[in-house]
Amino acid sequence: MVIGVCGLGYTGSGAVLDFLKEFEENQVIDGVEFSLAYFPDGLEDLEYHLVKNPSRYFSSDAAIKRFKNYYKSMSSPRSWYKNATNNQFITISEQYIESLIQARWRGWWAFDWVEANWWQKNVKHRLIGRIQLLSDRILKRYWPILPEREMCLSVRPENFYELSRKYIKDIFLAAGLNDEKNIVLDQPFSGDNPEKSFVFFENPRAIIVDRDPRDLYLLAKKVVLSQGRFMPSEDVETFVKYYKLLRANQDSHTSQRILKIRFEDLIYEYDDTTRKIIEFIGLKTHNYPKKYFDPDISRNNTQLFRKYTRFDNEISYIEHELKEYLFPFEKYQVYTEHGKSF
Repeated sequence: MVIGVCGLGYTGSGAVLDFLKEFEENQVIDGVEFSLAYFPDGLEDLEYHLVKNPSRYFSSDAAIKRFKNYYKSMSSPRSWYKNATNNQFITISEQYIESLIQARWRGWWAFDWVEANWWQKNVKHRLIGRIQLLSDRILKRYWPILPEREMCLSVRPENFYELSRKYIKDIFLAAGLNDEKNIVLDQPFSGDNPEKSFVFFENPRAIIVDRDPRDLYLLAKKVVLSQGRFMPSEDVETFVKYYKLLRANQDSHTSQRILKIRFEDLIYEYDDTTRKIIEFIGLKTHNYPKKYFDPDISRNNTQLFRKYTRFDNEISYIEHELKEYLFPFEKYQVYTEHGKSF
């Protein structure tokens, strides 16, 4: 079973990863966000352009080129993909993409212009392109002057999904993972729509973790700072729109293969919430209880709105606009101190 622990950006998924480390039947990979499927230019984009909506304008060529650039960027010297697979990640990725290509030739098209930088547009495409056209008119034949590249075509390739699942499995095998234990990954699916990535994994499950919007707003604003810049935190009204839109998309996706929990439930209702996780996955023996996740420690990372009181007006606005997402902290003991989040 492949278990994806997913959040919506600092919503507490790391706490579930820590909890799952306490079971010997799990293999937990938490040093990297395994985002090959849903990240832009990843497997979902390949699926769209090669299988679901192929176009005569060589959309598959663009998707293949971007996927190659994507997996190459994931293989930096310190990356998990490179080191955990003993430098096999690029080779595995190249073998996968080669298995999908149905035809190839030397050439170029309008997509090359779209992706070109200033120098390429003005020198390669404009200047050299005019020389190429002049050559065509004078010689009455094609003599290659304009730089070309390999173009690739793939239209509804046979066994796309089988080949994609094999690709993911080959990465797991190269990283020393196997089917004898559960494989637990950090963010392999999109937290607001995980099921669209399930087709790329064998026997997938998703645990989605969310967090009280008041704490999330202050976490981005006062704690994680630059690392939280993907969230709007300078204007509370924009934050509320951001929070609502992501949850509206998430709420439209339900499945027995998805478990949704709140970070706060894992802390304040530890026994009940951990039981739900154990039953959802089918875990047997809790080998190291509270070794990696201790709710009494994480409790200090909640109720940030009680610490940063100078933002009371903004918190009141969140409470009014997002009341259905608030955790009922009033039912529990008020915090006594604050530690480092997560």
